[in-house]
Amino acid sequence: MVCGKIIVRESIDLNESIFMEMRMKKIEVLVVDDEKDIYTATKMAMDLLEYEGIDVIVSYSDSADSAIEMIDINRYDLIFLDIIMETIHAGYTVIDYINKKCLHNQPSIFIRSGQPGNVPDEYMSLIDGIDGYIHKTDCTMDKLHEIVKSII
Repeated sequence: MVCGKIIVRESIDLNESIFMEMRMKKIEVLVVDDEKDIYTATKMAMDLLEYEGIDVIVSYSDSADSAIEMIDINRYDLIFLDIIMETIHAGYTVIDYINKKCLHNQPSIFIRSGQPGNVPDEYMSLIDGIDGYIHKTDCTMDKLHEIVKSII
């Protein structure tokens, strides 16, 4: 009899697990930055969204070339993009590529730069495909969560 109860409880746990997976919103995020610590901090912040029913899968690229390769293979909902990496215009190369390739499924792109004044706010709206700009020093966990929630 005890075995029967355990089996029933396991099946309930399995059903609850399946139900929770079905309810969770999934989002694919790509962090493109030559500083791996930025990825690590972003991943930690995104992992906490699971408690709010959001499953965030975070991938990492440390260069424009590898980001473009990853974008060819995967579909991302959100990209946090540094501009100055292997060259001072590396991030713009990624933006241009996305604008040409992802015509129907364009991800939200947030420039995240440590270079103050690199992209003045008044010019952000002139860059096709950019949804926002965050200075790395202003990039808090709450700000990251706000961005993710805004695109769901």
